[in-house]
Amino acid sequence: AGISMKSDLEINSLAMQIRDKMGYGAFETIDIEGIILKLERYSLVRVVLSGGISGICVSDRESKVIAVNSKMSIGRQRFTMWHDLYHLEVEKCNEGKICLSALHTGRDDSEKEADMFASFL
Repeated sequence: AGISMKSDLEINSLAMQIRDKMGYGAFETIDIEGIILKLERYSLVRVVLSGGISGICVSDRESKVIAVNSKMSIGRQRFTMWHDLYHLEVEKCNEGKICLSALHTGRDDSEKEADMFASFL
């Protein structure tokens, strides 16, 4: 059997741990772009992506890249940054991942968890 999806409470707890680790209170605005740019081995790219793709994250031993769709609103871009950070830091994803917009159907548990994480932050 596969690993079951994390509950809202588990995801919220992870988000609060991240906030606390970074020195932010529960309701403070976090500069996600600034945080990503300060992380070792991370690159952040804004690029026009087609087909409803919100973002792409790629990781290997040497680097981690988050690309967000520059056609999306700034709020959506920030959400996507948190979403992809979940894949890279919480799930420890070491393969490329393409994240479609929330309107896409048939999304797996990993995508739903990353969305919940982003929404809590």
